[in-house]
Amino acid sequence: MPTGDRLLPGDWLPALREWHGLLKERDGAVPSRPAAYLVGGVLRDALLGRAPVDIDVTLAHAEPVEPARVLAGMVRGTAVVLDPERRMVRVAAARLQPPHLDLTPLRGAILADLQGRDFTCNALALPLEAAFGADWRDHLIDPFGGRADLESRRLRMLRDDVFREDPVRLLRAARVAAELGLTVEPGTEEAIVRHASALSESSAERVRDELVRLLLVPHAAQWLDTLDRWDLLCRVLPELAPGKGVMQPVFHFWDVFQHSLHAVEAIEVLLTQPAALDLVIEPAWRPAIETNLSEELGGGRPRLASLKLATLLHDVGKPKTKTVEPDGRTRFFGHAERGAAMAAQAMERLRFSRREIEAVQLLIREHLRPTMMGRPPSERALYRFFRDLGEEAYALLLLHVADARATHGPSLDGQAWRDFLRGVGDILRWRFVPPRMEAPRRLIDGHTLMAALNLPPGPQIGRLLEAIDEAYALSQVHTAEEALRYVAGLVHREPVVAGQETQ
Repeated sequence: MPTGDRLLPGDWLPALREWHGLLKERDGAVPSRPAAYLVGGVLRDALLGRAPVDIDVTLAHAEPVEPARVLAGMVRGTAVVLDPERRMVRVAAARLQPPHLDLTPLRGAILADLQGRDFTCNALALPLEAAFGADWRDHLIDPFGGRADLESRRLRMLRDDVFREDPVRLLRAARVAAELGLTVEPGTEEAIVRHASALSESSAERVRDELVRLLLVPHAAQWLDTLDRWDLLCRVLPELAPGKGVMQPVFHFWDVFQHSLHAVEAIEVLLTQPAALDLVIEPAWRPAIETNLSEELGGGRPRLASLKLATLLHDVGKPKTKTVEPDGRTRFFGHAERGAAMAAQAMERLRFSRREIEAVQLLIREHLRPTMMGRPPSERALYRFFRDLGEEAYALLLLHVADARATHGPSLDGQAWRDFLRGVGDILRWRFVPPRMEAPRRLIDGHTLMAALNLPPGPQIGRLLEAIDEAYALSQVHTAEEALRYVAGLVHREPVVAGQETQ
Protein backbone atom coordinates (compact mmCIF):
# COMPACT_ATOMS: atom_id res chain seq x y z
CA MET A 1 0.00 0.00 0.00
CA PRO A 2 1.31 3.51 -0.70
CA THR A 3 3.16 4.98 2.26
CA GLY A 4 1.70 8.38 3.11
CA ASP A 5 1.57 10.42 -0.08
CA ARG A 6 4.27 8.41 -1.82
CA LEU A 7 3.05 6.93 -5.09
CA LEU A 8 5.83 4.62 -6.22
CA PRO A 9 6.81 1.56 -4.17
CA GLY A 10 10.01 2.11 -2.24
CA ASP A 11 11.78 -0.80 -3.91
CA TRP A 12 11.46 0.81 -7.36
CA LEU A 13 11.75 4.45 -6.35
CA PRO A 14 15.54 5.03 -6.37
CA ALA A 15 16.10 3.22 -9.67
CA LEU A 16 13.20 4.94 -11.41
CA ARG A 17 14.37 8.37 -10.24
CA GLU A 18 17.86 7.77 -11.67
CA TRP A 19 16.48 6.14 -14.81
CA HIS A 20 14.14 9.08 -15.40
CA GLY A 21 17.12 11.44 -15.28
CA LEU A 22 18.83 9.39 -18.02
CA LEU A 23 15.66 9.54 -20.14
CA LYS A 24 15.57 13.34 -19.81
CA GLU A 25 19.20 13.60 -20.90
CA ARG A 26 18.50 11.42 -23.93
CA ASP A 27 15.44 13.52 -24.73
CA GLY A 28 17.50 16.70 -24.89
CA ALA A 29 16.47 17.89 -21.41
CA VAL A 30 13.38 19.79 -22.62
CA PRO A 31 11.71 20.69 -19.30
CA SER A 32 8.21 21.10 -20.75
CA ARG A 33 8.20 17.73 -22.48
CA PRO A 34 7.71 14.65 -20.26
CA ALA A 35 10.01 11.77 -21.09
CA ALA A 36 7.62 9.14 -19.75
CA TYR A 37 4.26 8.68 -18.05
CA LEU A 38 2.92 6.35 -15.43
CA VAL A 39 -0.39 5.03 -16.73
CA GLY A 40 -3.31 2.89 -15.65
CA GLY A 41 -3.25 0.43 -12.80
CA VAL A 42 -0.55 1.86 -10.54
CA LEU A 43 -2.42 5.19 -10.41
CA ARG A 44 -5.80 3.52 -9.97
CA ASP A 45 -4.45 1.38 -7.13
CA ALA A 46 -2.84 4.36 -5.42
CA LEU A 47 -6.12 6.30 -5.52
CA LEU A 48 -7.84 3.28 -3.93
CA GLY A 49 -5.12 2.91 -1.29
CA ARG A 50 -4.09 -0.49 -2.64
CA ALA A 51 -0.61 -1.90 -3.10
CA PRO A 52 0.21 -1.87 -6.83
CA VAL A 53 -0.01 -5.18 -8.66
CA ASP A 54 2.11 -3.90 -11.53
CA ILE A 55 3.64 -0.69 -12.87
CA ASP A 56 3.00 0.49 -16.44
CA VAL A 57 5.16 3.18 -18.00
CA THR A 58 4.70 4.62 -21.46
CA LEU A 59 7.69 6.31 -23.13
CA ALA A 60 7.01 9.57 -24.90
CA HIS A 61 9.96 9.70 -27.31
CA ALA A 62 11.74 6.36 -27.35
CA GLU A 63 11.34 2.73 -28.24
CA PRO A 64 11.28 0.68 -25.03
CA VAL A 65 13.86 -2.08 -25.62
CA GLU A 66 17.04 -0.16 -24.81
CA PRO A 67 15.56 1.87 -21.91
CA ALA A 68 14.20 -1.40 -20.52
CA ARG A 69 17.67 -2.96 -20.58
CA VAL A 70 19.10 0.06 -18.76
CA LEU A 71 16.41 -0.13 -16.06
CA ALA A 72 16.86 -3.90 -15.74
CA GLY A 73 20.54 -3.34 -15.05
CA MET A 74 19.73 -0.83 -12.33
CA VAL A 75 17.39 -3.22 -10.49
CA ARG A 76 19.48 -6.34 -11.19
CA GLY A 77 16.61 -7.81 -13.21
CA THR A 78 15.88 -8.90 -16.77
CA ALA A 79 14.23 -7.27 -19.76
CA VAL A 80 11.98 -9.41 -21.98
CA VAL A 81 9.91 -8.43 -25.02
CA LEU A 82 6.43 -9.39 -23.84
CA ASP A 83 4.31 -8.34 -26.81
CA PRO A 84 6.14 -7.55 -30.09
CA GLU A 85 2.99 -6.20 -31.74
CA ARG A 86 2.38 -3.65 -28.98
CA ARG A 87 6.17 -3.22 -28.50
CA MET A 88 5.76 -4.00 -24.80
CA VAL A 89 8.88 -4.88 -22.82
CA ARG A 90 8.78 -6.22 -19.27
CA VAL A 91 11.45 -5.50 -16.69
CA ALA A 92 11.29 -8.29 -14.11
CA ALA A 93 13.02 -8.30 -10.75
CA ALA A 94 11.75 -11.03 -8.44
CA ARG A 95 13.20 -9.39 -5.33
CA LEU A 96 11.14 -6.20 -5.84
CA GLN A 97 7.49 -5.60 -5.08
CA PRO A 98 5.69 -5.60 -7.45
CA PRO A 99 8.06 -7.94 -9.30
CA HIS A 100 7.75 -6.38 -12.75
CA LEU A 101 7.31 -3.14 -14.66
CA ASP A 102 6.03 -2.91 -18.25
CA LEU A 103 7.22 -0.37 -20.83
CA THR A 104 5.37 0.60 -24.00
CA PRO A 105 5.80 3.46 -26.48
CA LEU A 106 3.30 6.30 -26.36
CA ARG A 107 0.58 6.06 -29.00
CA GLY A 108 0.55 9.63 -30.30
CA ALA A 109 -0.20 12.29 -27.70
CA ILE A 110 -1.00 11.23 -24.15
CA LEU A 111 -4.71 12.10 -24.51
CA ALA A 112 -4.95 9.94 -27.63
CA ASP A 113 -3.19 7.13 -25.80
CA LEU A 114 -5.66 7.27 -22.90
CA GLN A 115 -8.59 7.44 -25.34
CA GLY A 116 -7.65 3.95 -26.55
CA ARG A 117 -8.02 2.33 -23.12
CA ASP A 118 -10.93 0.32 -21.74
CA PHE A 119 -12.41 1.81 -18.56
CA THR A 120 -12.26 5.30 -17.12
CA CYS A 121 -10.40 4.07 -14.02
CA ASN A 122 -7.60 2.84 -16.30
CA ALA A 123 -7.48 5.99 -18.44
CA LEU A 124 -5.23 7.86 -16.00
CA ALA A 125 -1.72 9.18 -16.57
CA LEU A 126 0.96 11.04 -14.67
CA PRO A 127 4.24 12.50 -15.95
CA LEU A 128 6.90 10.30 -14.40
CA GLU A 129 8.76 13.32 -13.04
CA ALA A 130 5.65 14.22 -10.98
CA ALA A 131 5.53 10.75 -9.43
CA PHE A 132 8.41 11.45 -7.05
CA GLY A 133 6.66 14.18 -5.04
CA ALA A 134 3.91 14.14 -2.41
CA ASP A 135 1.72 16.39 -4.60
CA TRP A 136 1.44 13.85 -7.45
CA ARG A 137 -2.38 13.95 -7.36
CA ASP A 138 -2.26 17.60 -8.48
CA HIS A 139 -0.57 16.53 -11.73
CA LEU A 140 -2.89 13.62 -12.55
CA ILE A 141 -4.14 13.53 -16.13
CA ASP A 142 -7.77 12.36 -15.92
CA PRO A 143 -9.71 13.45 -19.02
CA PHE A 144 -12.61 10.96 -18.63
CA GLY A 145 -13.53 11.18 -14.95
CA GLY A 146 -11.81 8.01 -13.78
CA ARG A 147 -10.96 9.44 -10.37
CA ALA A 148 -14.59 10.38 -9.71
CA ASP A 149 -15.72 6.93 -10.81
CA LEU A 150 -13.29 5.34 -8.38
CA GLU A 151 -14.57 7.54 -5.58
CA SER A 152 -18.09 6.35 -6.47
CA ARG A 153 -16.85 2.72 -6.64
CA ARG A 154 -18.10 2.52 -10.22
CA LEU A 155 -16.68 0.75 -13.29
CA ARG A 156 -17.54 2.60 -16.49
CA MET A 157 -16.50 1.93 -20.06
CA LEU A 158 -14.58 4.65 -21.83
CA ARG A 159 -16.57 4.45 -25.05
CA ASP A 160 -19.37 2.30 -26.42
CA ASP A 161 -17.05 0.49 -28.84
CA VAL A 162 -14.39 -0.64 -26.33
CA PHE A 163 -15.77 -4.20 -26.33
CA ARG A 164 -15.90 -4.42 -30.09
CA GLU A 165 -12.27 -3.26 -30.29
CA ASP A 166 -11.11 -5.95 -27.85
CA PRO A 167 -13.75 -8.51 -26.82
CA VAL A 168 -11.67 -9.91 -23.96
CA ARG A 169 -12.61 -6.69 -22.16
CA LEU A 170 -16.04 -8.29 -21.68
CA LEU A 171 -14.45 -10.66 -19.16
CA ARG A 172 -12.04 -8.03 -17.88
CA ALA A 173 -14.97 -5.87 -16.78
CA ALA A 174 -16.06 -8.58 -14.33
CA ARG A 175 -12.51 -9.31 -13.21
CA VAL A 176 -11.57 -5.65 -12.59
CA ALA A 177 -14.83 -4.96 -10.78
CA ALA A 178 -14.36 -8.10 -8.66
CA GLU A 179 -10.74 -7.32 -7.77
CA LEU A 180 -11.40 -3.68 -6.92
CA GLY A 181 -14.82 -4.00 -5.30
CA LEU A 182 -16.55 -1.87 -7.96
CA THR A 183 -20.08 -1.94 -9.35
CA VAL A 184 -20.46 -2.11 -13.14
CA GLU A 185 -22.61 0.85 -14.15
CA PRO A 186 -25.82 0.06 -16.11
CA GLY A 187 -24.72 1.46 -19.48
CA THR A 188 -21.55 -0.64 -19.39
CA GLU A 189 -23.54 -3.74 -18.41
CA GLU A 190 -25.93 -3.22 -21.30
CA ALA A 191 -23.04 -2.89 -23.74
CA ILE A 192 -21.44 -6.08 -22.40
CA VAL A 193 -24.62 -8.09 -22.99
CA ARG A 194 -25.00 -6.56 -26.44
CA HIS A 195 -21.46 -7.50 -27.47
CA ALA A 196 -21.28 -10.89 -25.69
CA SER A 197 -21.13 -12.89 -28.93
CA ALA A 198 -17.86 -11.16 -29.87
CA LEU A 199 -16.00 -13.04 -27.12
CA SER A 200 -15.35 -15.89 -29.56
CA GLU A 201 -12.93 -13.57 -31.40
CA SER A 202 -10.55 -13.40 -28.41
CA SER A 203 -7.49 -15.61 -28.08
CA ALA A 204 -7.88 -18.65 -25.85
CA GLU A 205 -4.86 -17.66 -23.77
CA ARG A 206 -6.25 -14.21 -22.92
CA VAL A 207 -9.67 -15.65 -22.08
CA ARG A 208 -7.97 -18.21 -19.83
CA ASP A 209 -5.96 -15.54 -18.04
CA GLU A 210 -9.03 -13.41 -17.30
CA LEU A 211 -10.97 -16.46 -16.12
CA VAL A 212 -8.18 -17.53 -13.77
CA ARG A 213 -7.75 -14.07 -12.28
CA LEU A 214 -11.50 -13.94 -11.67
CA LEU A 215 -11.47 -17.39 -10.05
CA LEU A 216 -8.74 -16.24 -7.67
CA VAL A 217 -10.92 -13.43 -6.29
CA PRO A 218 -12.21 -14.52 -2.84
CA HIS A 219 -15.84 -14.08 -3.89
CA ALA A 220 -15.64 -15.30 -7.49
CA ALA A 221 -18.88 -17.32 -7.36
CA GLN A 222 -21.09 -14.23 -7.43
CA TRP A 223 -19.17 -12.97 -10.46
CA LEU A 224 -19.53 -16.32 -12.23
CA ASP A 225 -23.26 -15.84 -11.77
CA THR A 226 -22.89 -12.32 -13.22
CA LEU A 227 -21.01 -13.72 -16.23
CA ASP A 228 -23.89 -16.11 -16.78
CA ARG A 229 -26.36 -13.22 -16.60
CA TRP A 230 -24.23 -11.40 -19.17
CA ASP A 231 -24.31 -14.48 -21.46
CA LEU A 232 -20.54 -14.96 -21.15
CA LEU A 233 -19.94 -17.90 -18.80
CA CYS A 234 -21.18 -20.61 -21.15
CA ARG A 235 -19.34 -18.99 -24.05
CA VAL A 236 -16.12 -19.57 -22.11
CA LEU A 237 -17.18 -22.98 -20.78
CA PRO A 238 -20.00 -24.33 -22.99
CA GLU A 239 -19.73 -27.63 -21.11
CA LEU A 240 -21.74 -25.99 -18.31
CA ALA A 241 -24.78 -25.10 -20.41
CA PRO A 242 -26.42 -28.57 -20.62
CA GLY A 243 -26.63 -28.64 -16.81
CA LYS A 244 -29.20 -25.85 -16.74
CA GLY A 245 -32.57 -27.28 -15.73
CA VAL A 246 -31.20 -30.81 -15.20
CA MET A 247 -32.87 -31.82 -11.96
CA GLN A 248 -31.24 -34.17 -9.49
CA PRO A 249 -32.45 -36.56 -6.77
CA VAL A 250 -34.68 -35.06 -4.11
CA PHE A 251 -31.88 -34.49 -1.60
CA HIS A 252 -30.30 -32.00 -4.06
CA PHE A 253 -31.54 -28.45 -3.61
CA TRP A 254 -30.45 -27.10 -7.02
CA ASP A 255 -30.21 -28.27 -10.62
CA VAL A 256 -26.80 -29.35 -11.94
CA PHE A 257 -25.79 -25.89 -13.15
CA GLN A 258 -26.78 -23.98 -10.02
CA HIS A 259 -25.28 -26.72 -7.84
CA SER A 260 -21.93 -26.15 -9.55
CA LEU A 261 -22.00 -22.39 -8.93
CA HIS A 262 -22.97 -22.92 -5.31
CA ALA A 263 -20.16 -25.45 -4.90
CA VAL A 264 -17.66 -22.75 -5.91
CA GLU A 265 -19.33 -20.43 -3.40
CA ALA A 266 -18.96 -23.14 -0.76
CA ILE A 267 -15.23 -23.49 -1.50
CA GLU A 268 -14.88 -19.75 -0.94
CA VAL A 269 -16.80 -19.89 2.35
CA LEU A 270 -14.55 -22.70 3.51
CA LEU A 271 -11.38 -20.79 2.61
CA THR A 272 -12.39 -17.31 3.79
CA GLN A 273 -14.22 -18.25 6.99
CA PRO A 274 -11.88 -20.48 9.01
CA ALA A 275 -14.61 -21.35 11.52
CA ALA A 276 -16.49 -23.13 8.73
CA LEU A 277 -13.78 -25.80 8.71
CA ASP A 278 -12.92 -25.99 12.42
CA LEU A 279 -14.24 -29.56 12.55
CA VAL A 280 -12.10 -30.52 9.53
CA ILE A 281 -8.80 -28.63 9.68
CA GLU A 282 -6.95 -28.13 12.92
CA PRO A 283 -4.91 -24.90 13.21
CA ALA A 284 -1.61 -26.77 13.04
CA TRP A 285 -2.54 -28.26 9.65
CA ARG A 286 -3.53 -25.01 7.96
CA PRO A 287 -0.05 -23.82 6.89
CA ALA A 288 0.62 -27.05 4.97
CA ILE A 289 -2.75 -26.86 3.22
CA GLU A 290 -2.38 -23.15 2.39
CA THR A 291 1.10 -23.79 0.98
CA ASN A 292 -0.29 -26.64 -1.10
CA LEU A 293 -3.07 -24.46 -2.55
CA SER A 294 -0.62 -21.68 -3.42
CA GLU A 295 1.76 -23.96 -5.32
CA GLU A 296 2.13 -22.99 -8.97
CA LEU A 297 0.89 -25.62 -11.42
CA GLY A 298 1.52 -23.74 -14.65
CA GLY A 299 2.03 -20.23 -16.00
CA GLY A 300 2.16 -18.73 -12.52
CA ARG A 301 -1.32 -20.09 -11.79
CA PRO A 302 -1.74 -21.63 -8.31
CA ARG A 303 -3.46 -24.88 -7.38
CA LEU A 304 -6.31 -22.82 -5.89
CA ALA A 305 -7.35 -21.77 -9.40
CA SER A 306 -7.41 -25.41 -10.52
CA LEU A 307 -9.45 -26.35 -7.44
CA LYS A 308 -12.08 -23.70 -8.17
CA LEU A 309 -12.19 -24.67 -11.84
CA ALA A 310 -12.55 -28.36 -10.94
CA THR A 311 -15.34 -27.43 -8.52
CA LEU A 312 -17.14 -25.48 -11.23
CA LEU A 313 -16.82 -28.38 -13.69
CA HIS A 314 -17.10 -31.37 -11.35
CA ASP A 315 -20.62 -32.35 -12.51
CA VAL A 316 -20.49 -31.46 -16.22
CA GLY A 317 -20.74 -35.17 -17.01
CA LYS A 318 -24.16 -35.50 -15.39
CA PRO A 319 -26.42 -34.38 -18.28
CA LYS A 320 -24.83 -36.95 -20.60
CA THR A 321 -25.11 -39.79 -18.07
CA LYS A 322 -28.53 -39.13 -16.53
CA THR A 323 -30.92 -42.08 -16.37
CA VAL A 324 -34.23 -42.57 -14.59
CA GLU A 325 -34.80 -46.02 -13.10
CA PRO A 326 -38.19 -47.80 -13.31
CA ASP A 327 -38.75 -46.92 -9.65
CA GLY A 328 -38.27 -43.22 -10.49
CA ARG A 329 -34.77 -42.84 -9.06
CA THR A 330 -32.41 -40.54 -10.97
CA ARG A 331 -28.91 -41.92 -11.52
CA PHE A 332 -25.71 -40.52 -13.07
CA PHE A 333 -23.53 -43.60 -13.51
CA GLY A 334 -20.06 -42.75 -14.81
CA HIS A 335 -20.54 -38.99 -14.61
CA ALA A 336 -17.22 -38.44 -12.83
CA GLU A 337 -15.22 -40.13 -15.58
CA ARG A 338 -17.22 -38.41 -18.33
CA GLY A 339 -16.86 -35.05 -16.58
CA ALA A 340 -13.10 -35.46 -16.22
CA ALA A 341 -12.78 -36.01 -19.97
CA MET A 342 -15.00 -33.02 -20.76
CA ALA A 343 -13.04 -30.79 -18.39
CA ALA A 344 -9.78 -31.84 -20.06
CA GLN A 345 -11.18 -30.85 -23.46
CA ALA A 346 -12.28 -27.47 -22.11
CA MET A 347 -8.89 -26.79 -20.56
CA GLU A 348 -7.01 -27.87 -23.68
CA ARG A 349 -9.16 -25.45 -25.65
CA LEU A 350 -8.17 -22.66 -23.22
CA ARG A 351 -4.47 -23.60 -23.38
CA PHE A 352 -3.97 -24.63 -19.77
CA SER A 353 -0.78 -26.49 -18.93
CA ARG A 354 -0.68 -30.27 -18.94
CA ARG A 355 -0.09 -30.33 -15.18
CA GLU A 356 -3.18 -28.18 -14.54
CA ILE A 357 -5.29 -30.36 -16.82
CA GLU A 358 -4.16 -33.53 -15.09
CA ALA A 359 -4.85 -32.03 -11.65
CA VAL A 360 -8.40 -31.00 -12.59
CA GLN A 361 -9.06 -34.36 -14.26
CA LEU A 362 -7.95 -36.18 -11.13
CA LEU A 363 -10.12 -34.04 -8.85
CA ILE A 364 -13.22 -34.55 -10.99
CA ARG A 365 -12.64 -38.24 -11.62
CA GLU A 366 -12.13 -38.92 -7.90
CA HIS A 367 -14.57 -36.42 -6.39
CA LEU A 368 -16.89 -39.22 -5.18
CA ARG A 369 -14.10 -41.27 -3.66
CA PRO A 370 -14.36 -40.03 -0.04
CA THR A 371 -17.99 -41.19 0.06
CA MET A 372 -16.90 -44.71 -0.91
CA MET A 373 -14.11 -45.13 1.64
CA GLY A 374 -16.37 -46.46 4.38
CA ARG A 375 -17.13 -45.03 7.80
CA PRO A 376 -14.70 -45.14 9.36
CA PRO A 377 -12.33 -45.79 6.44
CA SER A 378 -9.82 -48.58 6.85
CA GLU A 379 -6.10 -47.96 7.16
CA ARG A 380 -5.69 -49.46 3.70
CA ALA A 381 -8.32 -47.16 2.17
CA LEU A 382 -6.72 -44.11 3.78
CA TYR A 383 -3.25 -45.09 2.57
CA ARG A 384 -4.50 -45.60 -0.99
CA PHE A 385 -6.44 -42.34 -0.94
CA PHE A 386 -3.38 -40.24 -0.13
CA ARG A 387 -1.15 -42.36 -2.37
CA ASP A 388 -3.44 -42.02 -5.39
CA LEU A 389 -4.35 -38.34 -4.91
CA GLY A 390 -0.83 -37.22 -4.07
CA GLU A 391 -0.53 -33.43 -3.99
CA GLU A 392 -4.23 -33.06 -4.89
CA ALA A 393 -5.49 -34.80 -1.74
CA TYR A 394 -6.18 -31.63 0.25
CA ALA A 395 -7.93 -30.00 -2.70
CA LEU A 396 -10.10 -33.08 -3.19
CA LEU A 397 -11.23 -33.08 0.42
CA LEU A 398 -12.16 -29.39 0.14
CA LEU A 399 -14.10 -30.17 -3.06
CA HIS A 400 -15.81 -33.05 -1.24
CA VAL A 401 -16.99 -30.74 1.56
CA ALA A 402 -18.08 -28.01 -0.88
CA ASP A 403 -19.98 -30.56 -2.99
CA ALA A 404 -21.89 -31.75 0.06
CA ARG A 405 -22.62 -28.21 1.21
CA ALA A 406 -23.94 -27.25 -2.24
CA THR A 407 -26.03 -30.42 -2.42
CA HIS A 408 -28.19 -29.58 0.58
CA GLY A 409 -28.33 -25.81 0.15
CA PRO A 410 -30.22 -23.81 2.81
CA SER A 411 -31.46 -27.04 4.41
CA LEU A 412 -27.91 -27.86 5.53
CA ASP A 413 -27.73 -27.84 9.29
CA GLY A 414 -27.60 -29.90 12.40
CA GLN A 415 -25.77 -32.82 13.85
CA ALA A 416 -25.57 -34.77 10.59
CA TRP A 417 -23.48 -32.02 9.02
CA ARG A 418 -21.17 -31.80 12.02
CA ASP A 419 -20.70 -35.57 11.91
CA PHE A 420 -19.89 -35.34 8.20
CA LEU A 421 -17.24 -32.68 8.83
CA ARG A 422 -15.69 -34.73 11.62
CA GLY A 423 -15.46 -37.67 9.21
CA VAL A 424 -13.53 -35.55 6.71
CA GLY A 425 -11.36 -34.30 9.56
CA ASP A 426 -10.57 -37.89 10.50
CA ILE A 427 -9.28 -38.52 6.97
CA LEU A 428 -6.93 -35.54 7.30
CA ARG A 429 -5.94 -36.57 10.79
CA TRP A 430 -4.61 -39.87 9.44
CA ARG A 431 -2.30 -37.81 7.22
CA PHE A 432 -1.10 -35.43 9.92
CA VAL A 433 -1.22 -37.36 13.22
CA PRO A 434 1.30 -38.89 13.22
CA PRO A 435 2.75 -37.62 9.93
CA ARG A 436 2.04 -40.29 7.28
CA MET A 437 2.85 -40.86 3.62
CA GLU A 438 6.48 -39.89 3.75
CA ALA A 439 8.48 -41.47 0.93
CA PRO A 440 8.56 -45.17 1.90
CA ARG A 441 11.86 -46.88 2.58
CA ARG A 442 11.99 -49.43 -0.22
CA LEU A 443 12.81 -52.76 1.43
CA ILE A 444 13.83 -54.52 -1.78
CA ASP A 445 14.31 -53.52 -5.41
CA GLY A 446 12.91 -55.03 -8.57
CA HIS A 447 16.01 -57.05 -9.42
CA THR A 448 15.98 -58.73 -6.00
CA LEU A 449 12.27 -59.43 -6.35
CA MET A 450 12.63 -61.03 -9.79
CA ALA A 451 15.58 -63.17 -8.68
CA ALA A 452 13.98 -64.36 -5.45
CA LEU A 453 10.62 -65.30 -7.02
CA ASN A 454 11.88 -66.22 -10.50
CA LEU A 455 9.66 -63.61 -12.15
CA PRO A 456 10.16 -62.00 -15.57
CA PRO A 457 10.33 -58.21 -16.03
CA GLY A 458 6.98 -56.55 -16.60
CA PRO A 459 4.17 -54.50 -15.05
CA GLN A 460 3.64 -57.14 -12.36
CA ILE A 461 6.97 -56.20 -10.74
CA GLY A 462 5.89 -52.60 -10.30
CA ARG A 463 2.58 -53.70 -8.79
CA LEU A 464 4.35 -56.03 -6.36
CA LEU A 465 6.74 -53.28 -5.29
CA GLU A 466 3.72 -51.02 -4.66
CA ALA A 467 2.19 -53.80 -2.58
CA ILE A 468 5.36 -53.93 -0.47
CA ASP A 469 5.33 -50.14 -0.02
CA GLU A 470 1.72 -50.31 1.11
CA ALA A 471 2.33 -53.17 3.51
CA TYR A 472 5.35 -51.36 4.95
CA ALA A 473 3.33 -48.13 5.43
CA LEU A 474 0.63 -50.14 7.22
CA SER A 475 3.27 -51.86 9.45
CA GLN A 476 2.47 -55.27 7.98
CA VAL A 477 6.08 -55.92 6.96
CA HIS A 478 9.30 -54.55 8.41
CA THR A 479 12.21 -56.37 6.73
CA ALA A 480 13.24 -57.54 3.29
CA GLU A 481 12.58 -61.16 4.29
CA GLU A 482 9.05 -60.34 5.44
CA ALA A 483 8.45 -58.39 2.25
CA LEU A 484 9.47 -61.36 0.09
CA ARG A 485 7.22 -63.72 2.01
CA TYR A 486 4.37 -61.23 1.67
CA VAL A 487 4.59 -60.86 -2.11
CA ALA A 488 5.23 -64.58 -2.57
CA GLY A 489 1.82 -65.11 -1.10
CA LEU A 490 0.35 -62.58 -3.53
CA VAL A 491 1.98 -64.23 -6.53
CA HIS A 492 0.52 -67.61 -5.69
CA ARG A 493 -2.96 -66.25 -5.05
CA GLU A 494 -5.37 -64.92 -7.62
CA PRO A 495 -3.60 -62.26 -9.78
CA VAL A 496 -4.94 -59.42 -7.67
CA VAL A 497 -2.34 -57.19 -6.04
CA ALA A 498 -2.19 -53.84 -4.31
CA GLY A 499 -3.84 -51.11 -6.32
CA GLN A 500 -6.31 -53.61 -7.87
CA GLU A 501 -8.10 -54.90 -4.79
CA THR A 502 -11.43 -53.41 -3.91
CA GLN A 503 -11.71 -51.11 -0.98
